[in-house]
Amino acid sequence: MKHLNVSVPAHLPSQAHLDLYANRVIGDPYYGLNDFNLRWVAWSNWTYTSTPIAGLSSNASSTWLQFDGLDTFTSIDFCGQHVASTNNQFRQYWFDVSYILSACPSEQEKVLSINFGSAPKIANAIANEPGQETWPEGVQIQFEFLNRWFIRKEQSDFGWDWGPAFAPAGPWKPAYVVQLEKEQIQVRNTLVDIYRQGQLPLTIPDQSQPWIVNASMDYYGDLPSGAELRYTLTDMKNNTICSGDLNDVNSTDSTITGQTMIPNGAVDLWWPNGMGEQNLYYFAIEVISPSNRSIASVSKRVGFRTIVLNEYPITDAQLAQGIAAGNNWHFEINGHEFYAKGSNFIPPDAFWPRVTPERIDTLFDSVVEGNQNMLRVWSSGAYSPDYMYDSADVRGIPLWSEFEFGDALYPVNPEFLANVADEARYSPARNELENLELDLVNESAPEEYPKYLRQYETVFLDTLLPAVFENTRSISYTPSSTSNGWQSLNFSNPIPIVERYNNLRSGYIYGYGSSVKN
Repeated sequence: MKHLNVSVPAHLPSQAHLDLYANRVIGDPYYGLNDFNLRWVAWSNWTYTSTPIAGLSSNASSTWLQFDGLDTFTSIDFCGQHVASTNNQFRQYWFDVSYILSACPSEQEKVLSINFGSAPKIANAIANEPGQETWPEGVQIQFEFLNRWFIRKEQSDFGWDWGPAFAPAGPWKPAYVVQLEKEQIQVRNTLVDIYRQGQLPLTIPDQSQPWIVNASMDYYGDLPSGAELRYTLTDMKNNTICSGDLNDVNSTDSTITGQTMIPNGAVDLWWPNGMGEQNLYYFAIEVISPSNRSIASVSKRVGFRTIVLNEYPITDAQLAQGIAAGNNWHFEINGHEFYAKGSNFIPPDAFWPRVTPERIDTLFDSVVEGNQNMLRVWSSGAYSPDYMYDSADVRGIPLWSEFEFGDALYPVNPEFLANVADEARYSPARNELENLELDLVNESAPEEYPKYLRQYETVFLDTLLPAVFENTRSISYTPSSTSNGWQSLNFSNPIPIVERYNNLRSGYIYGYGSSVKN
């Protein structure tokens, strides 16, 4: 293994492989056997250091560092002082560094430094900790680097059956230094959840009901007490559909939310490719101080639609049509069942900083030209960027998106679960991995099946499901992309879903990686 001390100019966002390649320290990672020849890069630590950051005011009310993505294990220093450590590629991090900046000795020391540890090394170290969780032989599917399930990093970075194992490190998404004044906030993220009045996740909505638009803004800074939210809904030609104040405004120290009702006939529906028009609108939100001053604003492009994964029992009417007894498993758009035709979407590049909106647009144009109307965003890559959802909306492509877990069971220690819960709250609501691993446990160690079933439910029902349902009513959630559906759905229970595992009706099911069962 090579041990090099290399210093080169770098970019942000980026990853170590990309900056080494740009400076001709290494060749094209895709060329020849470089998947293997460049493993030393993954086994090394890398430090990104800025030049002195100019233009920072000493009179600002607060100063923050915001990182939209750090891959993966970091130690962050600013002005020579330690700020924080991070351990999740998929989370957004923000830190108040006001005190550190005020104590910075000179302009030349206003430097940001981020040290990235070797993910394969750290994964192995975690796996070898005393008392660490283990699983039966053959359950955890491994590729090149081992122990990927112990860390929250793109799982395919450790190799997969379709791609290389580079395990890159670096600031893979944008980062910011933000200075704020009093009664000023920085909006980190905005979620606009649109659903029919009375709708709950996984339930069939009443299409005659008006629309509810629930908007939430994650922020940091100084939000004045009594702040309100004002909205404007416009069409793509900038015609105002409606506007006003959001109701039921509620704020905490990091989130402000509000909602409004849109009459049923005020907007046109959004439809998938081949079923109708992709009608889209802009929903603009302003945060208004008690003195009627705008202190933050954001605009999101949205569509009005209901998409539900119907897993309800087969009805008498369906039985009369000759449909076999059991449960449904199909998608419904705006109250209409539709046949999903699509593909699996895997990461378009081993290095996400090289992926551009134009590249996604070209790919999605091919999806439309192929008469597809859905993509399954595979579960062991990275969460899709906002521009990917925008591109899909324009082209009529619903995204069946998954949480980033796959082909393994995962730890259930409190630290891991807390990390995953924060990840789920930040990332758009998703569904999950194949529960194929439960079948493998049942084959390899049937006496331990109850134990690992409980671990599976701890992650995917007890931890991820609440993070989804607390933030949306419009998105269906299933703990696994291949599953036998739910036995019961009761929202009066803390965990409303009771999953069906092996208690099946006679007949056939067909699932990815599954044997046919009677």
